[in-house]
Amino acid sequence: MLALCYYDAMARKQSDLSQLKNNKMGTRFSDLERILKQNHWELQSITGSHHVYCKTGCMPIMLVKPHGNHKFCHPMDVNKVISVLDAPAGVEDEEEQK
Repeated sequence: MLALCYYDAMARKQSDLSQLKNNKMGTRFSDLERILKQNHWELQSITGSHHVYCKTGCMPIMLVKPHGNHKFCHPMDVNKVISVLDAPAGVEDEEEQK
């Protein structure tokens, strides 16, 4: 049963990532936040609409929460999350050691 839950969670993460890649213009902040938290990123600080997320061994990333009449995140923020989640596990660790 545990193995089934693990594979189900992995399939969900891959599904979320593919949805991000296919719909960069229509991604809500809550979706980005949920995906980051599923991948063990933690909210480090909030300054106005700027949210900084960090994870051990990785550079922090800053996302801007849409405000005013805007409903969706900027595609550049979506690309940041995609690039961080697509990176192989050891890439960030190797870059810090150089």
